[in-house]
Amino acid sequence: MSLEGLASIAAIVGNFALTLTLVYVALQVRQADRNQRAAIQQGRANRLTEHIMKLSEPGWAELMSKAAVRPEALSSAELDQFLNICRAAYVSAEDSFLQHKAGLLDKGSWRGFVAGATGQMAGSLGIRAAWRLTSEQFDPEFAAFMDDLMAKSPAHPQKDRLAMWVSLLESGVVA
Repeated sequence: MSLEGLASIAAIVGNFALTLTLVYVALQVRQADRNQRAAIQQGRANRLTEHIMKLSEPGWAELMSKAAVRPEALSSAELDQFLNICRAAYVSAEDSFLQHKAGLLDKGSWRGFVAGATGQMAGSLGIRAAWRLTSEQFDPEFAAFMDDLMAKSPAHPQKDRLAMWVSLLESGVVA
């Protein structure tokens, strides 16, 4: 076999190896992207779960109920606590907003975030007031998003969830 023939065979083998390498790298990039999205979602779920569980503790739950139903009755110390709780929630919301903007938050998670934020904004005058007091501490684009969300979800009185709960149990709908 001539040197030209060997060179042609080497070129074909080299091209094949290069193609396999590129396919392998593409698969690795795809898997890394999936792993990154999974880690982001898990971190987000952990953060939200921790926040929700903290709000379920007796003192915090009572404060949140009072702020939702009678925000004008908060003491100065309670207001400071409530503003800190809300600020933590807004920081978490801003993170979800930025993840969505970067294309790292899937559509279902984004829809769930928007629905939850809308419900919170609509159902609590205290949360709306807390946003007004703290909104300047956030990225202007996120602040505009939250302001728009608030404008699209007019405030309504906090629903009596205990009455709704009892009604569901008595109606047999959950049986």
